[in-house]
Amino acid sequence: SIESSSFDPSLTREAWYLVLEILATSLGNDNDSSMAQTRLALGRDTTLVPTVALDLGIVVDSLSASKQGRNARELVISNQEQRQITGLVQLLGNVCYHCRFNQDLVRTTRVPGLSG
Repeated sequence: SIESSSFDPSLTREAWYLVLEILATSLGNDNDSSMAQTRLALGRDTTLVPTVALDLGIVVDSLSASKQGRNARELVISNQEQRQITGLVQLLGNVCYHCRFNQDLVRTTRVPGLSG
């Protein structure tokens, strides 16, 4: 049995980043003929597209709120924040690649700001 004191949340976060990067990269693979169908199925049959859009909005809003009052040159984000944003943008872009359904889904997904 695994004791709760041995749990390392950084390992879970690292695993999440790796899965995000693998999925995002795989969806951009145009050499696999089944990838277009996979992208369509992910948009049509799951909540991936709106969830990624909402997650990206939350990350960017919280970064904006925490860095308020600083200009762009002073803006410093952590490696984790950079990895998360890059992975989410790549995932959203690649799931929409050559997929009109998912592109339309992104256009119609409302992403509220922090204030609602």
